[in-house]
Amino acid sequence: MKKGVTYVIDRYAYSGIVYSMANGLDKEWCIKMESNLPKPDIVLFLDLSVEDAAKRGEYGKERYEKKAFQQKVRDNYHQLIEDNWKVIDATQTKEEIAQQLLDLSLKTIEDSKNKPIQTI
Repeated sequence: MKKGVTYVIDRYAYSGIVYSMANGLDKEWCIKMESNLPKPDIVLFLDLSVEDAAKRGEYGKERYEKKAFQQKVRDNYHQLIEDNWKVIDATQTKEEIAQQLLDLSLKTIEDSKNKPIQTI
């Protein structure tokens, strides 16, 4: 990172935080466990209601894909949203989502040049 390399990471530390919270652990404790990790310049959060997610193929086959649990996870993500998060409406077409992700990513890469690395 210090050499100017761009990393694109799927889920990252926030996933562990929200799933741990959904399992009943304290929010502050969960965040503390991820502290000192590099803070992303941008978090692209594809937001989808539990009901809409359940309509998609393969939903419910994984251990944590129960509607009540997924609602807790989604609610927890919404608790973590900060100014570096961009919420993307995941009910849009794949093409619309892809274009938004590309535009936001390219802008962030440009804007983040020579910016100091922060921590969570």
